[in-house]
Amino acid sequence: MTLLESIVAFVILALVGIACLDLGRGAAQLERSSVEWSRAVSIGEAVLASGAANAPRDVNAPRNGTGDVEVQRQSWSNGVDRLDVTVVMSQGRALHMSRLVPTAQRRTAVGRGVRQ
Repeated sequence: MTLLESIVAFVILALVGIACLDLGRGAAQLERSSVEWSRAVSIGEAVLASGAANAPRDVNAPRNGTGDVEVQRQSWSNGVDRLDVTVVMSQGRALHMSRLVPTAQRRTAVGRGVRQ
């Protein structure tokens, strides 16, 4: 009877150990994913800020550690452009960010003190 009890206890202990290892693997995977998303958000915000400050029509963002950055600038309304940034990450995921910015002509006129 003690051998059978020992075997049952060992099987239960093995199953609990496997469950704990699986939880640790899942936690590590979530941590890697959150680091990638955080990096993509910071890159996207930096590109949005530089695009809003520089106001080019076609901003060619450099390739980075997370993935490719695609930037598009479209005329949205009178004196306002829409700046769209897409950061492509691993496994086909992508982060899309948009911001409305003044057009280049309006910003230079406002910078010179001309009101529109």
